[in-house]
This record gives sequence, C-alpha cells and structure tokens, in this order.
Amino acid sequence: MNKRAYSSTASERAVTDASLLDSSLFESPKVPKQGKKSNKKKKKDKETAGQKSMTEFISTKENETKQNNTESPSIEKRLDEISAKLSNVLTKSDTDIIKNIIKESLEGITEQLLGSVFKQIEILESNMFDQAKELASLKQQLSAKDQEINILKQSNQSKNQTYEAGINDLEQYGRRNSIRISGLSFDSENQTSIQVAEHTAKMTSHHFNVHLEYKDIDIAHRKYIPNKNRAVIVKFVRRQTKN
Repeated sequence: MNKRAYSSTASERAVTDASLLDSSLFESPKVPKQGKKSNKKKKKDKETAGQKSMTEFISTKENETKQNNTESPSIEKRLDEISAKLSNVLTKSDTDIIKNIIKESLEGITEQLLGSVFKQIEILESNMFDQAKELASLKQQLSAKDQEINILKQSNQSKNQTYEAGINDLEQYGRRNSIRISGLSFDSENQTSIQVAEHTAKMTSHHFNVHLEYKDIDIAHRKYIPNKNRAVIVKFVRRQTKN
C-alpha cells in the first residue's frame, strides 16, 4: 500500500461519514404542528446546532486524516523493512525445494559414478575372462609339450641304449683280435707304436715259442699308466693269429 492510495481511502471514508452525519443531522423529525413562532425558533436552533456539529465533525476528520497521512510513511517504511527481511528468510517450502534439488543432484552424481564403476568392472571381468581362456590354452599347450618331451626322452633313452649296445658290440668285436700282454721289458715313454709292435713280436716269439712276425700285428701300444713295464695292447690283423 502506497501513500497516495492510503490518503485517498482515508478521504473517501471521511466524506462518507460526513454524508451519513449530514443526513442524520439535517433530517427533520416529524413533530406535531405548533405555532409558527415556536416552530421557526426551534428550527433555527436546530440548524445552528447542526451547523456547529457538522463543523466539529469535519474538523475532527481533517485532523485524523492529517495524522494518518503523517504516520503512513513510517508504516510503509516499516513494511518495506519487514518485506526485505522476509525475502532473506527461507520458508519451509523453499527448504524442501532446495533439499530436493540437492537430493536429485546427488542421485545423478551417484548414478554416474556407479555407471562408470560398473563399466570398469565389466571391462576388468572381460579382461580376466580373456586371460583365463589364454591361460587354459597355454596349460593345454604345456601339457602337450610335456607329453612330447616325455616321448622324446623315452625315444632318446632307447636310442642311447641301442647306441651303447652297438658300441659295446664294436668294442667286443675289436677286442676279439686284441690281447693284453704284461711284463714286457724296454718300456719307454718315447716308444712309437711301430717300435712297440716290433718289440712285442720279437719277445713273444722268443719266450712263447710262437712264430709271430711284425706284419701279423695291426697295432700295438702301451697303456697310459704312469709306471714302468706298462702292459701292451696288441691288435692282430687276423683273429686266427690271436687264437
């Protein structure tokens, strides 16, 4: 409510009250007819009293209007101050609205975070699944390689046995034409295989009464033992000569 509206309303109320008072004051009561002088005097007295009352009433209303007009600015100022204070105060509905906004914001952020976390979990699960498949495949390959290694080991062992048997047979076959003779003199580190063969043929023919020539010996050498009178290994050209 502004100052002009308030003043206009107060003036209208004063005029209305004055009109009501005028109608009540100036309305002549119905009385029985009397003498002309008496009626004129009474009428004059009543008009004088009515004019006096009307003047006092108007004066009173003007004073009230002035007082109201004087107090109106202070009331309006006070109302403005109260309105300013109330504008800074949150009502319950405002608080509820703010709570709802905060709640919706938090729910949105939570959903986004959960969505990101779930996506990361799905990626990790997918990677783990792929790694598990790869690990299972590697285990199968490792098992197959182990079987191949075992087969190769068995085959190698069998071949080694065969080779060892063949080597042994060859050695035995070679030994069939060979003998070992101990106690032969003239042992020397610098002797060659030819010297050993010649000396062996001569000593054998002399001590054992056996006709043995150098050409019957394929190879002869002393054993590699660091002592004197080392044994001599003699391989004959023919097995019949050995026998």
